[in-house]
Amino acid sequence: MTRVARPRPARNVAEPAAARAAVSDTALLAAAGRAAESRRPDPLVTDPLAESFLDAVAPPVLDPSRKAMGERVARLLGDMFILRTRYFDDELTRFTASGGRQCVLLGAGLDTRAYRLRLPSTTTVYELDLPPTLEFKDSVLLGRSERPVCRRIPVRADLATDWTTPLIRAGFDPRARTAWLAEGLLLYLTARQGDRLLATLTAHSAPHSMVLVEHVNRAAQTAAAGRAVAEWVAALGEPWRSELDDPARWLARFGWTGRVHDIRELALTHRRPVPPFAGTESGDDRRVWCVSATPRNP
Repeated sequence: MTRVARPRPARNVAEPAAARAAVSDTALLAAAGRAAESRRPDPLVTDPLAESFLDAVAPPVLDPSRKAMGERVARLLGDMFILRTRYFDDELTRFTASGGRQCVLLGAGLDTRAYRLRLPSTTTVYELDLPPTLEFKDSVLLGRSERPVCRRIPVRADLATDWTTPLIRAGFDPRARTAWLAEGLLLYLTARQGDRLLATLTAHSAPHSMVLVEHVNRAAQTAAAGRAVAEWVAALGEPWRSELDDPARWLARFGWTGRVHDIRELALTHRRPVPPFAGTESGDDRRVWCVSATPRNP
């Protein structure tokens, strides 16, 4: 979540004020995490485009108390963003390696997987988000020399309304197996909205499809660290609206069988410190879920 102190001027992008209005702060925070990770000597994620998104916007003017709070939140989250991103990177790579050729990123934000993952050129990645976000993103990408490794299709849609119609019009085939990714999304939806989203994508999923989701349980949100992070994102205008204590059971209601991983497990796998937000004690009941699910009856 490290912000760049003095961004370099960017070319061929929207004016800073317009850019900041077009893209959410949480999307910028995730991009900042990928940019910082890319500078490490042992990165779990490498994203050469992340810095460009930060360059395209003016840094927020924060009073000292809010700046201090932001730094505290960064310490509490630690490598959480990167650990979840690496997990979903690996799952999507395996999905395409096994023959899957259709990926849908729900609330894609500033995601750059169509550029940075080793996906077959025959893969299509649909990026669903609000028009201002995608317009900002495309304006930045136009100023770069990188090109997507596969077919990338931005889809301007609001997940609160009918989003499958514009997705199908963009070329999505409900008869083809699909990997659906909801990263950094469900927290910002109510439980009812999350149910509706899962029911909708389930109705448009062919056999052998995959759902990738991330969520946080109530214990993690109500602990002192969780309250601090929740207050911070709420101050950014993007409050958390739901929690999930049993992701496997939730997915099973819609016909999916999930493989559930806790962020602490992923930290151990990649030899990274457990994010304080997730609880560092062995008996702690705080959970940050990263889940890969497949249809129960493929």
